Amino acid sequence: MLQELQREQQLQQQLSSQQQRAYGEAPTVTPLVPAPSETQFAARADILLQLVQGRPQLGLPAFDGSSSIIHVQDCIRLRGPLRDVYRHVREVLLPLLDSRRLRILDHRCGAGTLSGLTLRLAEDCTGGDGSVLLRLKGHLECSVRPRLLQLAETLSERCPALKAVTFYDIGRPHSPDEVLFGSDALLVSVFGQRFRITGGTRETIVGRRDSLQQIWPAVKEAAGAATGLLWGALGSGGFFEIGLSFSFRKVVVFAAGVRDAEETRKNMSLNELYWGEVVECTDSRDVAGAFAARSGFYGPLRTPHLSLQLKDVRRWVAAAAVPRVIYIAHEQPAFLRDAKALVAAGYELAYFKAFDVSPHTVEVLSVSAFSKRHVDLPPAGGSQKKPLITWALPNQESVLNSTQDS
Repeated sequence: MLQELQREQQLQQQLSSQQQRAYGEAPTVTPLVPAPSETQFAARADILLQLVQGRPQLGLPAFDGSSSIIHVQDCIRLRGPLRDVYRHVREVLLPLLDSRRLRILDHRCGAGTLSGLTLRLAEDCTGGDGSVLLRLKGHLECSVRPRLLQLAETLSERCPALKAVTFYDIGRPHSPDEVLFGSDALLVSVFGQRFRITGGTRETIVGRRDSLQQIWPAVKEAAGAATGLLWGALGSGGFFEIGLSFSFRKVVVFAAGVRDAEETRKNMSLNELYWGEVVECTDSRDVAGAFAARSGFYGPLRTPHLSLQLKDVRRWVAAAAVPRVIYIAHEQPAFLRDAKALVAAGYELAYFKAFDVSPHTVEVLSVSAFSKRHVDLPPAGGSQKKPLITWALPNQESVLNSTQDS
């Protein structure tokens, strides 16, 4: 993918074939994507629910990318309290599913309630035996809510380590979780700053401390020395925007949904970011439109496969006079489409790093930067007169991030 993007860039710059040849000794070969951390299973586990020959089973996604699951009776790599809670979840939940008092969600027709669950330590995996958060996922129906409340109460009585049980309705992705037991919100300290995160944010990259330690330096390197006005739309409760905010005189966060807007406002307050503004949008597509309009581009955005068309990219970056674009992507094919459009619009790839961020899938996150040709960024401490945009595709949702002077 990266080679193809570089070839496209070289074609746009009309480099000769002689300039593309490499001379001298071959460089040392290093992996493009670092190996996953050995501690990833220690702090979090994403479990699927599936009917296998008519019987409900809990398991992990298959490594071959198929729709089947790997049956997990006892995941030995889970840290102590997670293993205890997982064992009790199996003992309590499977009989309810066997008796059909609760049903596994059938995505083909929408019938049923549960599609999976996430177990997560409330503290970092390097700390002591902390509290456990259980997040159920599926479709929440009013008639089933009393049974879910009873399930949460039973688990809380059996598991002293259980801090909270919440339910994420996959039909309302931008709404807060339904709290069935305990308190969903956590206050965490990351890189010297405080953040309040709930169920949805905990499952983004912000909720994975070991991954953040790799990715955050890359984001700062990709952003460079830009100053002025920061626009952000990364759907992370304002984490990245707050982390970068002290280099800018004003921060505007375009939040996708009620949950993200609430978390961002509270996180700005926690970190005394009084020069910040939150623009609440309906969803990530609404974010893209609001961002473009603020840039001075009021045309309709056509987003096939959640990716912008070349014509829109050219009009958008021209309206905003953008000298540099930072792109954070989970979906690499969509990133490649947009990267080709940016190269065709006069940008060149200036920075690229990729990371393995998932413990049991082949998901790869990349951080890249594109610079407008023949445009010099100001030195550190200088004034940024033109905008810097960060374009992100986290988990198949297209959102944007930018810095601009008014």
